[in-house]
Amino acid sequence: MRRPTLLSGLDLLAPKLPGDASLLALPPPVRPLPNPEAAVRAAIDHPVAGRPLAERVTARSKVLIVVEHPAHLVPAGELRPLRLALHAVLDVLKARGLPLRAVKILVACGLEHRPAMTELAPALGLEVTGGYEVDIFDAEAHRAFRDQPDGANGAQELAQALAEADLIVDLSVRTHAPRPPLANLVEGLATYRALRPLHRPEQNPEPIALQRAKALAAELPIFSVALVQSEAVLSAAAQGLLGTSDGLSASARAWNRMPQLMRRRAAALFRSAAAPGAVFAGDPLAAESQADDAVRAATRVPHGPPVDILVIGVPDLSPDAPDARPNPVLTAHLGLVTLLGQVRHRLRDGGAVVLATPLGDQFNRVQHLPYVEFYERALRVAPRGIDLSQRFEFDFSGRPELVAAYQKRGAVHGAHPFHRWYAQERARAGLRVFAAGAGAAAAQRVGFEPAATVEAGLEQARDVLGLAQPQVGVLDVLGLAR
Repeated sequence: MRRPTLLSGLDLLAPKLPGDASLLALPPPVRPLPNPEAAVRAAIDHPVAGRPLAERVTARSKVLIVVEHPAHLVPAGELRPLRLALHAVLDVLKARGLPLRAVKILVACGLEHRPAMTELAPALGLEVTGGYEVDIFDAEAHRAFRDQPDGANGAQELAQALAEADLIVDLSVRTHAPRPPLANLVEGLATYRALRPLHRPEQNPEPIALQRAKALAAELPIFSVALVQSEAVLSAAAQGLLGTSDGLSASARAWNRMPQLMRRRAAALFRSAAAPGAVFAGDPLAAESQADDAVRAATRVPHGPPVDILVIGVPDLSPDAPDARPNPVLTAHLGLVTLLGQVRHRLRDGGAVVLATPLGDQFNRVQHLPYVEFYERALRVAPRGIDLSQRFEFDFSGRPELVAAYQKRGAVHGAHPFHRWYAQERARAGLRVFAAGAGAAAAQRVGFEPAATVEAGLEQARDVLGLAQPQVGVLDVLGLAR
């Protein structure tokens, strides 16, 4: 196998691997739609299940359009899928005679940071943010909620606006992985109190989320529009620059020589080759199920022989860090939940993972404010999820200064780091994880074993597993093998 190119933080690496190592590549990216605007309009007019959007509203209807947080779409492509879908929906509503005052747009933030209008305008369009009522969800505005059924003879606290609308249009984009249907509503418009049962350390939240989604689909008038975004990170030109030699190309070496600050700015402005590849609309369970099937097929490495050790390069660019400044907790989540999830079925139980990452600890102390204390104090005292849940989560979720930072200063909710930590803890259960290129203190704080290089991490993993010639696999995150 040729030496693969890995993106470790903001550094490009070409580690030496065993000769029989396997390059585990994702399927070819979903082919971009030649005319995505026309495809969205066609899907709205000819849904996979239920009546078309135009038949669900009249000139007297009140419509709530729920859009997901634009930061989820990182790295962003040249096309704005949320804007495409939103404009297509608004055109239908205009044609049906609905006045602007009858349409409300609600950004489903959940516990993510609440974006400013300057962040929303590029994603949704100035003509939308300047003409329609646009509201940004607040999980702490408890007077603005109403109980909805949760499918288990209980209730989930969701945004009051859901109960006030004659029709709810749910706009979502699938890109990195499948997710339960109506996630914008179940997680994006829920109070922290309603979300906590979904994010316990010891349980998989997906069955509960699916149960809640089914209850909402039966209770509320919902029309879903779900786009599938291609996973193509690099353009063909960029792939050629990185993939033309056995080892680092001249372009890759030049990138590594650039100052770190310059690379960070370039990464924050980077536009991927991702583009809408499919769109499904109609009754939510049917439309979103088909979208998930499509993204599952595009974001899972094909089945094949299992490996003992898996190498994954973890970039400093993720949906949780759109400004390209992650921290060790978010890097662990990106590597072990998002990226490992694409290839976990190819790793033997009890195997090892080598994450190529520097685990940089330059925290964004505005947007990721709760992570600073979570990393520096909570993880030091009680690294196990169950202990963190019992000792610290309630304090972080209700502390006045963290609540104020979430509501008014663009920080994530105080419970955000806990839920990310629980997810990565479940993902790595039974595995040994090595952090190649990371400092010992940062690696040990998040429960990894430090290694100086990828090659050193492979040696340590081999010794830990007790295998003379383990089978090694490398996840092709950059798509250079496609």
